[in-house]
Amino acid sequence: MSLPRVILHKGKEKKARNTYPFVFKDEIGGWEPRPQPGDWVEVLDFEGKLIGVGYANPKCSLAIRMMELNVSEPSPDLWERRIRQAIAKRKHLFSTTNACRLIHAEGDFLPGLIVDQIGDYAVLQSRSAGVEKVKKELACYLMDMLPLKGVYERSDMPSREDEGLKPWKGLLAGELPPARIEVHENGVKFWADLIGGHKTGYYADQRDNRKKLRDWMPEGAKVLDLFCYNGGFSMFAAQKASSVLGLDLDPEAIKFADENAKLNGYTNTTFLAADVFAWLEDAVTKPEKYDMIIIDPPAMAKKKEKADNEKWMFWRLIKGALQIASPGAKIVVSSCAYHLSQVQLFEAARFAAGDVIQTLSIHDITFQPEDHPWILQIPESLYLKTFFFQLESAQ
Repeated sequence: MSLPRVILHKGKEKKARNTYPFVFKDEIGGWEPRPQPGDWVEVLDFEGKLIGVGYANPKCSLAIRMMELNVSEPSPDLWERRIRQAIAKRKHLFSTTNACRLIHAEGDFLPGLIVDQIGDYAVLQSRSAGVEKVKKELACYLMDMLPLKGVYERSDMPSREDEGLKPWKGLLAGELPPARIEVHENGVKFWADLIGGHKTGYYADQRDNRKKLRDWMPEGAKVLDLFCYNGGFSMFAAQKASSVLGLDLDPEAIKFADENAKLNGYTNTTFLAADVFAWLEDAVTKPEKYDMIIIDPPAMAKKKEKADNEKWMFWRLIKGALQIASPGAKIVVSSCAYHLSQVQLFEAARFAAGDVIQTLSIHDITFQPEDHPWILQIPESLYLKTFFFQLESAQ
């Protein structure tokens, strides 16, 4: 087949040839002819030499997502082959959980596509016009490759508007998932809501950190879980804690957390629907202290220019946490905002500790788990950063 051609400006071919998958609108010198959103295109450098193929959306600032290099048309089995490869890499993870990310977009060389398996169902997110064109076909591949009962789409995120797509969710293949699916993870149980929950219904990206927190925390600790959502960290902490208090602004999330505690048979947990910032301001005036504090807010900085605001949000949260921390307390700080750098998060913690004259040591720094792979040449594929701090004092 003859594909539309895209000519890049001089020097803009270097990133693509180094496996960076994104070509932006201002890097393009011309379209021959102009493709429709989601169409395959042949990408050439300024001298007309072949770079490879990708799918395009001329309406977006992110105009092309590269899929293959050094070919003038896509391989017929490209989507199927890469989905199969991504699934094969994760088979070993299902020995400790039944919830896993199967496809992590660019991290699995499938830009614009997210797929999570939760129990007997897959949840698919279509984030681009190119994926939108083939999503039903992709759902069929998943049903053929895995013992799934259904594939449900959760593309109900505002970011689709950049691609000219409306938020949407619904069944793609098989049968609808039930209202609740029981997830097991490293000896802990959770309810997942694939249809109405946040994103794909379950945050698998904190799996390793939840286990690490449980292994690191002392027996009998008094735990505070800020932005607890459905109690992910709280459920692991409750196995060793004397008490766990979880806070989240969303009353529905709090109900979910309570149900998760009942599912595990915990009686040492309390969950409150509250504004974390207002609650912290009040808590610093009271004598109650906590031995472990978890700070895991949702990402606020969706664009680079908002990253500094996010840094100061973390400063405020960490400062408040330090004021209600017991001597030697352990503090876990996690950010899922790509635009907030590791350095900025360090600064937020350092400034907060300095403001309340406390010393923090770093026990560990972690990133996202292996089912959320990140690629060195694709900085955007690394988003989750978690610091394990401990409060120290000179002897």
